[in-house]
Amino acid sequence: MVTVSTREAFLGNLAEGGILFEGGPVDGREQWEQRPEGGAVLVWDPEIADVSGAGDMGYTSGPWEVRSAPGAAPAGWGHFVTVWRRDSTGVWKVAIDGGNVHDSVPVVVGSPVEDVGSHFPILSGADEHPDHSRQMLITADAAYSNSIGEAGYAGSLDRFADPSVRFLRNGSLPILGRDSARVSAAVTQTVLTNWRLRGGDVALSADIGYTYGDVQIEFAEAPSDWVRPAGYFRVWRKDSSSEWRVMIDVLIPDAP
Repeated sequence: MVTVSTREAFLGNLAEGGILFEGGPVDGREQWEQRPEGGAVLVWDPEIADVSGAGDMGYTSGPWEVRSAPGAAPAGWGHFVTVWRRDSTGVWKVAIDGGNVHDSVPVVVGSPVEDVGSHFPILSGADEHPDHSRQMLITADAAYSNSIGEAGYAGSLDRFADPSVRFLRNGSLPILGRDSARVSAAVTQTVLTNWRLRGGDVALSADIGYTYGDVQIEFAEAPSDWVRPAGYFRVWRKDSSSEWRVMIDVLIPDAP
């Protein structure tokens, strides 16, 4: 049941400085505060979730659909990824939100939610300074981007991605797992250059984190090559060896 407008929902749940993607990563509250109320209805429901050992950060992902008005037929579909962070009052707020668009997939509100973090070690982060945790994640993000540029995704998955990694690409349902990503044209045949990290954060327990930034997509099409800017968004998890692994990899091209 829809109880509030899309604008009200975003402004009520976005953290201060929460990031959305509108022609690249932007301050989400600033974007929605500038928009008038509209009749469009956005419906979504998580199908996976995970929470840090400290209980201060988590992420969800699942399908979404948009309708022009309540009761209208769906006009667009996709999958979202949202990283949540508890604020100083203990309320969960959206730290960053992004996703893809694809063909029709109905949203079934109230579907079971899979706990994708249950097999990971429970960490406290007590022996790791937050600044050090963030720096190690930034280093991992840069190494992953450099590896993609040099070896492509196919040559980077085993080193950086968790076996259960999810890739969100426009025009495709979520690509689930390293093996599927290795043979997916939506992942491996995209040429990306000029990675630029814009930000990120890590849970107090140093077991979940996220990074985001800008990148360029290169297309080789007649009569000449051309480039489209895009945003990227990654959710990371520490494995049993305390290595950062990519859990979700999202590429969000700017509108042509």
